[in-house]
Amino acid sequence: MPVPSQQTLTVYLIGVALIVWIIVRQLRDRQMKPAALWIMPVVMLVLSYASLAQDLLAGGGTLLALLLGLLAGGVLGLARGAAMRLHLDTATGQVILKASVFNLVFWLVAFVAKILAHLLTAGAPNVVAGPLTAALLTLSLGMILATRACLYWKYLRSTGAAFPLR
Repeated sequence: MPVPSQQTLTVYLIGVALIVWIIVRQLRDRQMKPAALWIMPVVMLVLSYASLAQDLLAGGGTLLALLLGLLAGGVLGLARGAAMRLHLDTATGQVILKASVFNLVFWLVAFVAKILAHLLTAGAPNVVAGPLTAALLTLSLGMILATRACLYWKYLRSTGAAFPLR
């Protein structure tokens, strides 16, 4: 098995360390502006895209796996978002979000599995590992996006605000 380059390992380790730091920060209940609900999903979308772009080019049912993972994750995320509590501080207009790291931890596990599959197969397309890890990653990404969309919808309903981010 070929050894990955030092640069590849460094990039992966920095990415994982950054995500672990973000997850640790998510353990606290925190106040945030409603638009900040979208910062984490955007970061995860960018990191996921960088990992999934190679799989899309490989073919072999990966696109179907991505779409099914995203759809299943969206359904699970809506259910989780509906169950989460969101409070509004009317004095500051900020949202108080109760800590829930399940989606983030699930995404981290899927992201690390994707990296490990890539490293263990030395970057060569793998007909099982590629679509499977891609589906897991999009499942977790769908959960995160749908959960945040549900929370933002709750915010809009509680304030009677218009749709644009504030």
